[in-house]
Amino acid sequence: MQAARNAPSEVPARFGFSVIILTYARDTALQTTLASLRNAIGDRQDVEVVLVDNNVDKVDRASFLTVFAHRRYVRTGANKGVSGRNDGMAVAKGEILVLLDDDVLIESHDLFDKLSAAFTSEPASGS
Repeated sequence: MQAARNAPSEVPARFGFSVIILTYARDTALQTTLASLRNAIGDRQDVEVVLVDNNVDKVDRASFLTVFAHRRYVRTGANKGVSGRNDGMAVAKGEILVLLDDDVLIESHDLFDKLSAAFTSEPASGS
């Protein structure tokens, strides 16, 4: 795993959520996923986005993340399959980890409120 790159802005020590997206060979789908995630995040400052790039090409997909205030880009250097998520989890700073594939469409604008409520009402769900 190559070192994760942080956003140029100051990064908080912890976040409420880390959204970890694993990608491989689906740039168009990934961009759609990221756009729907951006809408779901809105103005929240407690969400970081971690993109785990399993592609072996030399394309730098960090630029796909510029719309997010808090972002990290992890290039695995190989197609590690779903185990690439472990690389994302290793750098994530969120209390709640949200794992997505690169072809997910988020339609709920209050996704993070719902997740927060679920973990607050059922603390054991995070165990």
